[in-house]
Amino acid sequence: MRLTYILLCVVAFCVACDPLANPHHGSISFSSDTLFFDTVFTSLGSATLEVRAKNKSDRPLIIDKIWLAGGSASPFRINISGSPDYQSDDVVLAARDSLFVFVEVKIDPLDSDLPVSVTDSIMFQSGNNISRVFLQAWGQDIFLLRNEKLGDTQWSGSKPYVVYGDLMIDTAKTLSISNGVRVYFHNDASMTVAGKIVVAGDKILPVLFASDMTYKDYEDVPGQWKGITFESCSSGNKINEAVIRNADIALSVNGDPSKGVPDIELFNVSVLHNSVTSLYACHSDVKAANCVFGHTGFSAVNVVSGGHTELIHCTIAERWEYNFRSEPALHIGKGSGTQLPEVRVSNSVVTGDKLNEIEIEGTSPDIVSQILFDTCLIQVDTLSSSWWDHRCFKGAITGKNPGFINWNEYDYRPDTLSELVDRAGKIKSLLYPEDIRHKPRPAFKGPDIGAYERQKGEKSN
Repeated sequence: MRLTYILLCVVAFCVACDPLANPHHGSISFSSDTLFFDTVFTSLGSATLEVRAKNKSDRPLIIDKIWLAGGSASPFRINISGSPDYQSDDVVLAARDSLFVFVEVKIDPLDSDLPVSVTDSIMFQSGNNISRVFLQAWGQDIFLLRNEKLGDTQWSGSKPYVVYGDLMIDTAKTLSISNGVRVYFHNDASMTVAGKIVVAGDKILPVLFASDMTYKDYEDVPGQWKGITFESCSSGNKINEAVIRNADIALSVNGDPSKGVPDIELFNVSVLHNSVTSLYACHSDVKAANCVFGHTGFSAVNVVSGGHTELIHCTIAERWEYNFRSEPALHIGKGSGTQLPEVRVSNSVVTGDKLNEIEIEGTSPDIVSQILFDTCLIQVDTLSSSWWDHRCFKGAITGKNPGFINWNEYDYRPDTLSELVDRAGKIKSLLYPEDIRHKPRPAFKGPDIGAYERQKGEKSN
């Protein structure tokens, strides 16, 4: 009798210690009642999202059935406890515990230029309690390019272009890109230009070059594709009204004294969120006006080895939260050559969180005939810079905070008391009567330094 009593106590103790013993039916709570997928390219899978089913009671809960309302025909797939399927039965959830349900979607081609909404629901049944989590995705047909070489080509329309591998524009051929076109690059994808590209965005519909991770959380994540490289035989490149982001080296213009000097003109272009540099120019000719370069892991703009670079009403702004940034915002060097490139910077701001955001390889005699900054705000320690020569920095504003509206949101518009306001030279500004947003320049007494012109009422919150 005593032995039987001991055994009963042991069994009762084990049952009491089992967090899944004696489950009951009840209500289920969720971390979110709806999962929204950003644009999903047809024939390509989405990122994986998650939702948590929560048992808020003090007893284990049995979920009789979890299933996709659309069944096996649904474009969505769920993964519960490592099992990818569209249904799972008899799931027991411990008291105060959560169950992770992972969701992905793959959409078949839609035969439509515009995005199409795709919906479904994850259903949960526990006894008489039935609840659901809604699923919604926007499917978008695409033009998919895998390691292709292009001749003379025109891109236009509403369907995005998605690049896998390397896209080559052949020698002496032109890729023309119309306003509103979106070009997305898969991981490690790239574009190589041996011919030329002509990008014609406008103020309503700029052209976008970005990662194919289209979720908003990835918009400012660097290093998701390699970038665009212009070879020495490339010439006549023009990029107007565009956004280029998320690359390693966004724009790499690579010349060679023995092979050729490539050239590119940039107008109203934002080049941001790149892991190495936003603009690399080696023995090449570059002209940029009303452009923004920033949030890069090393130098936002790196100009080396001869050639000519002109920057007018540009904003070069560097802060980097991922790790220590060892290089300044603007680097001008000799590279493998013996002479500095010719660099002219007008009405521009070069700033960041380092003491020196400009580095020039050489000494004062090296730069006198090669470098000129005219009416710029620059972050430079003039005492510690061996190359500093006041003759090369006319009307320079040094050691001043530019006073952007919001550094953290990459909002480089001048705030109310910004040192940039009304300080730019008027002669160069006459060539560009509107800023990068097509706002009038000047708006007050005089033009502002940088790509943005402060407008009435604009200020930090």
